[in-house]
Amino acid sequence: MTGLSLRYVSLIRRGDRTPHPRHWQTLIEATDGRAQFIGDAEALAKRDS
Repeated sequence: MTGLSLRYVSLIRRGDRTPHPRHWQTLIEATDGRAQFIGDAEALAKRDS
């Protein structure tokens, strides 16, 4: 559905990885809008850099 591997999705769920912003809308749709956000895009980008 998302094109992301099960391993990568597991790492995202654990908080070990942050998906690229281009995947966010697809991930939100895949969770029926039940996604929980830790912070905004800017904060996530700073964390990963």
